[in-house]
Amino acid sequence: MKRKIITLLLAIVLTTIFITACGNGDADGEVVDLVLAMGTFVIPGDVQVIEDALNEILTPRYGINLELIVMDVASYAQNATLMLTAGEQIDVMSSLFVGYMTMHQQGFLMDLEENDLLQNYGAGIVEALGGWEIVDGARVAGTLYGLPTNVDHAAGRGAFAVGSQYLEAIGFPLPEPNNDIIHISIEEFEDILAELHVAFPDIETIRPLMPDNIGHYFSIDFLGAQPFGVLLDPANDLTVSDFFTSQIFYDFITMTRRWNQLGFIGGDAAVDDTPVTALTAAGSIMSYFTAGKPGIVVQESGLCAQPMTIFQTGIDFMASNAAARFPWVIPWTTENPEMAMTLMRALYTDPEISNILIWGVEGVHYEVQPSGHIDFAPGLDGSNSGWFVNMAWAMPNQFISHVWIGDDLDLADQLIEFNDNAVQSLAFGFLFDPAPVQHEIVAVTSVFEELLPGIGLGFIDPAEGIAELESRMNAAGLQTIIAEKQRQLDAWAIEAGIG
Repeated sequence: MKRKIITLLLAIVLTTIFITACGNGDADGEVVDLVLAMGTFVIPGDVQVIEDALNEILTPRYGINLELIVMDVASYAQNATLMLTAGEQIDVMSSLFVGYMTMHQQGFLMDLEENDLLQNYGAGIVEALGGWEIVDGARVAGTLYGLPTNVDHAAGRGAFAVGSQYLEAIGFPLPEPNNDIIHISIEEFEDILAELHVAFPDIETIRPLMPDNIGHYFSIDFLGAQPFGVLLDPANDLTVSDFFTSQIFYDFITMTRRWNQLGFIGGDAAVDDTPVTALTAAGSIMSYFTAGKPGIVVQESGLCAQPMTIFQTGIDFMASNAAARFPWVIPWTTENPEMAMTLMRALYTDPEISNILIWGVEGVHYEVQPSGHIDFAPGLDGSNSGWFVNMAWAMPNQFISHVWIGDDLDLADQLIEFNDNAVQSLAFGFLFDPAPVQHEIVAVTSVFEELLPGIGLGFIDPAEGIAELESRMNAAGLQTIIAEKQRQLDAWAIEAGIG
């Protein structure tokens, strides 16, 4: 908590000093036109309202006139890539949905420390992020191309979200208020699933996420987004292993096979790609895999349009790429890197800017409650608010913004403590460059996505499924990828001074 208070005070002081000393943020008093791009799950209706509200502060305070471009998740990666390839102006953007390493490999990103850019124009950003340890986690081969978001870099592994109404119906004793994660063993959770299945036989008991979010369950380090070469004991060992021949993987698919045969998993689970939160909201399923963290109860309850209870069976863990999942970046298409970094500083250190970007306009989209929380303005909810993107975690610095009703007011402090206390991978800060084995990754991914749903959801005998998966993935180049990961990790470890 002390680190949080110091960080906030420092950010506010630095912002105040900057405003007092520089006014417009430009020595000549000129206003610079900049473009900020980001993706959201659904495009909100009040993009222009938010742009205008941001400019009411950015123009007099920082000398910036901002154009805000918001795209939906389905089009953001393609459209942003086309814009950058064509050299169209984007000065600051989120790498979420596009891919930080993908953007780096395509040559789209500026070195944020070139000509002391971050040092001279980004005062307070590193402090707002808690120091260099997290910031350094976004380096690619020593170069800083992006700034992490202030978010839960750790993740509670082996976590499950369950509709509270179903738990109440079977007499499970829910805590009051039901804001905290319930830590239990996987055996105890399986007993709960059995009771739920008996009580509600016509509703799918659980829908594990496959294959994109398989990592939610395991306390291992995938060394990137895909489990093609992993650290099975990441807190102690930098040996890259074949995940699919490990006992950990075998035990997992044996468990899901048992769940399938008990009737917990729906017959179409392997082919249905409907988001699990949408299925829960529709009453089609009762539970699913998620990642534990402070605030997860409110987050999942909002996504599922009903109260949810969170169970966790594993540890809190911080993987190698935790700080580099979706940094904010300055693309090569900016014509004014200095003012682009000035905009970055505003996003990370100015509470007014952060609140508008995350929550909208006070009195229009939200109101401050007597408790200090914020809630929808009268007559609004998630369906008709013009700016309820519900993506505080993806914005630069949620820690200096308001707290939504239902979360604890000290949520930021809880998240900092969560990150600080999590088990950290020895490889934290290592970012795998897939370019040398890109062809193998494409081939192995194709096999992985074809076979894993059937195997991982229990529709195929574990022994037979693993044998086919391993055979076909090896033929596609799995061992080549594993060897390349080990080579890069060994080089990184020597450079980082890690034995």
